Amino acid sequence: MTITGRPKNNISKISSVIRDNFEKVMPVYPVKDQLNTTIRKLRDKIGNIEENRANQELALKTNKAVLAKLKNIKPPVSDRGVSNVVLQFDISGKTEYLPLRYQIQAAESKTVQIEEQLVADEETYNHYKDLLALNKKLFAELKGKMLSYYTIQQFHSSLVDLIDSCQNKELKDCLNSYIKRIENRISISVPVTQKPKVYAVARGTVKRSGIVFAVSLMISIFAAFLLEGIRKSQHQTS
Repeated sequence: MTITGRPKNNISKISSVIRDNFEKVMPVYPVKDQLNTTIRKLRDKIGNIEENRANQELALKTNKAVLAKLKNIKPPVSDRGVSNVVLQFDISGKTEYLPLRYQIQAAESKTVQIEEQLVADEETYNHYKDLLALNKKLFAELKGKMLSYYTIQQFHSSLVDLIDSCQNKELKDCLNSYIKRIENRISISVPVTQKPKVYAVARGTVKRSGIVFAVSLMISIFAAFLLEGIRKSQHQTS
């Protein structure tokens, strides 16, 4: 990287500030973008659970109504003596062909399944809501501090402080995992050398280097066109 400026004595200080920005401040921006993406995904998941919950609650209500009516039906005489029957609850969805008491048992089993699914979905829903609140909190912190030279190391420290006060075990596990990812990002930004050397280059030298580069590029392009013309001529001759 070439840095130009004046007076000459300030070049080292300017270079140090720019280096710190690249290694400590710039990594915060992709972290902020990733948090924003995670927030959108969590909102989608929460919305899907809310939409599915209505369907499940309707199915549960219908199943309970069917079960109540089945229990009020008096079984026929031929049904009362049934024994040693191997049950198959899913016969192409036609449970009406089962003996009455087994239809009742199938309806009860289906009711239990729906109820347990609702409980599991509710737990997942609450977990996603907690994760959403956490990610929104982290996003707000980054957004509010990025204009004040906020570094990836400072963000890491805030995560460590946050995990110490976290009481929710599942949320704490998620935070631990996230801290590891931030530490990996910090390690990627570690400088190649801990003591970089800064060399002051005169402005004229930089300008001459740019001119030399431009001329070299033009010569390379001209040579490429010339070689291509020679190849075509040889091909037509042969």
